[in-house]
Formats: sequence, C-alpha cells, structure tokens
Amino acid sequence: MKMLLRFIPSRGGTILDVACGMGTTTRFLTNTFLAGNVTGINISRHQLADCRKLAPRCRFLQMNATALGSGPNYFDNIICVEAALHFVTSEKFLSEAHKVLKPGGLLVLSDIVPARSRKVPNRFAPTEQVISPAEYRDLYFRGGFERVEIIDASRECSTGFRRHSLRLLQSNFRDGKMDRATFHAARERIIRRERDKGYYLLVCAQKTARNDIFFDLS
Repeated sequence: MKMLLRFIPSRGGTILDVACGMGTTTRFLTNTFLAGNVTGINISRHQLADCRKLAPRCRFLQMNATALGSGPNYFDNIICVEAALHFVTSEKFLSEAHKVLKPGGLLVLSDIVPARSRKVPNRFAPTEQVISPAEYRDLYFRGGFERVEIIDASRECSTGFRRHSLRLLQSNFRDGKMDRATFHAARERIIRRERDKGYYLLVCAQKTARNDIFFDLS
C-alpha cells in the first residue's frame, strides 16, 4: 500500500478502492486521505458488512469492478490491490476505471501476471493467458490511459513470501512438528506454487488531462 500510494502525489482528492475485501486496504487509506473522500466497492455484500465495521467513516458500495456505477469523471484516484487478475475481464475493468476517473486522474494497482497458462475455476475465463510485458502494458493504452509506469516487484513480494514460507517450514521440521515426508511434500508445494504464480507488478496509469488534449490541424 505504501509503495502504491507513492504513485499519487496529491492526497486531497477522492479515491476509490476497487475490490476492497474486508476493508483493511480502505482503512489504511484513511491514514493519508480524508475518510469522507474514500469509497470502497466489493461484489460481496457479506464482506461489505465487515468493511463498514472496520472503516465506519468511509463509504462502501456493492458493485462489480467491470461495471462501475459511478458517473464519468467522478474520482481523482483509483486503487486496486491484488484483485485485477480475478476480473472478467481486465480490459473491461480498465475501460470502466478510465471512464470514472477525472481528467488527469490516476489508477494505481498491484497485479499478478501468470508465467504459464493454467486452468482457473471460472466458466468465463477457463485459462489464464500468458502475455508479454509489452502486451500487458498495451492493455492500459487500449483502455485509454496516457501514461503507464510498471514496476516488477516480484522479488520483493512473491519471492520474499516464498522465502518466509520456506524458513517457517524448516523451523517446524527442526522442531519436530512434521516428519521428513511431510516436509518435502510441503516444500515442493510452496516452490511449485511460487513458480506458477508469475510476476508481481505495481502499476500506475494516468488518464489524459483535459488541458493536454490538442489537435494538429497542419
């Protein structure tokens, strides 16, 4: 969250937390944004009930990330943490995010791009498609965004998480909490899961500011 918020130079405007989960990210935003300027959306009304308890001064709405109900040019900023990979589809979300952002507004997100194709339990998207870095960047340009910055944080996030998991596993093995066969099986699952996870990316995309638009009549 701290890394993503570094993309946003001004903290005085409104911000939409897309797929806000249980509200932890939304509550974190109130450290830098006025609570009345923070809106969280989630497709699950059950999770929204928890959100309202955790961040009662923020506004929460039940809404689909690929069909944002807000009017055009509504929010100054949008943030989405580790959720865009689940949307059907990413292209629809980016188009909707571009629509509801004010001119010059920022979309910041963390995303996980798979390193290999694999089946996922979703009848609308039966496989996760592997795309190149250039193709991933171009998703944002096709969605209407003008400036796109992408940081590969795989080593700091995914690899760091794997190392922590392996250290914990080794500690449990040394303490006699599991036998050797269980240890090796668990170790292989951690390594395989990390290998299949792909790239952990931090993204900032900016909508064109109105006063930046010009026409070449020459």
